[in-house]
Amino acid sequence: MQAFEKDRFRSSVLYFSNEENERSNEENERILPGAVIAGNSDHVRFLYTLADIGYAYGNNYLRKSASDVLNQIPPDTMSVTMLKGLVESGQLFNLLPSESSNYVLHLLRVLHSLLLPCNGHFMIEATEFQIFFLTSPSCLAVFSFLEDPQILCRWDEYVCSTIVWWLANIAKFILFVAARLKYLRTTGVDGSGCFETGRIIDREQTVFKELCCVVARDLNNRIEENPEIIETIFQV
Repeated sequence: MQAFEKDRFRSSVLYFSNEENERSNEENERILPGAVIAGNSDHVRFLYTLADIGYAYGNNYLRKSASDVLNQIPPDTMSVTMLKGLVESGQLFNLLPSESSNYVLHLLRVLHSLLLPCNGHFMIEATEFQIFFLTSPSCLAVFSFLEDPQILCRWDEYVCSTIVWWLANIAKFILFVAARLKYLRTTGVDGSGCFETGRIIDREQTVFKELCCVVARDLNNRIEENPEIIETIFQV
């Protein structure tokens, strides 16, 4: 009996210890420089404006320095809210062309982070934003941008190639999810597995493939409640 009480006490201590550690980690993350910047829209706006100034005056060092900081911060509140509004209203199609190339770059970077989060290998279901984006006509805007012949002519080589790189990676995600969803609808399988590949792929591509399968399975499970949700993605 005493041994049981000791084990229960030890388990309780361990549980509260883990809970305190998680709370402490969250508090520490909130005071990291990247999180502080992402939490203040003025800081984010200052950085991409600074990058625009560097571009306008041919100061590549200034532009790169500001862009490097933007690349290292988590998705900021202002950009996430902006993207949700653009997707919901169908105004994502108007993202390009834009007077601020670095603003577009930053929004595409945030959009990519929301669709392919860094913790994607832990996901067991799609996020609300992934479902929201993939069931909206706005997801087709990515392909309209890539089809625009002027996309490589609006800015300098660095900006144009980087914008195309982000768009291509987002388009790849949409296409993989669409292909997997169509496979599930055609074969009637439960979707618990993933794509079968005939060759060994690296860890990054494996995680990408698994994430696409998770999102496609979640979409497939929601079709019974709302068959219309696949209308947009099936246009891909």
